[in-house]
Amino acid sequence: MTKGVVFFVEPETQSLWGSVAGWTDSVVNMNVDFYVMVDPYDFVPNWEDQRVESVRVKTFAEAETWITANKPTHDMIKVTTGGTELKDYTHPTDAIYVFGPDSGSYPIFTEDGIVSVIFADCWAIEYLATVLYDRFSKGG
Repeated sequence: MTKGVVFFVEPETQSLWGSVAGWTDSVVNMNVDFYVMVDPYDFVPNWEDQRVESVRVKTFAEAETWITANKPTHDMIKVTTGGTELKDYTHPTDAIYVFGPDSGSYPIFTEDGIVSVIFADCWAIEYLATVLYDRFSKGG
């Protein structure tokens, strides 16, 4: 059972959570096996993280390419406020949860699945904590 996260780096004016350090620290502390940071604005050009498997890309298409090549058995799950309610959701064994972009400024992907959180107007990082706790509480 492995779990990964894709998150987006956005300008503070567009994002409720613009801190790269906040994302990376949270992901590591929540025992995520790997993450993909989408940084279209080059906010962190010299970034690297030795604590967990990670990659930085400029577009979501590049993230999908990396995931296809490196994590082909993982189901990609978009976390949003529409879709299957989290309380009723069965987490896949190997999952990649996609959080953001907070601004909704560009299309994400063709979903393999959508899980809905039951509250709106929260930071994507709060969705991360909620979804990963739900996965843990259901035995994943």
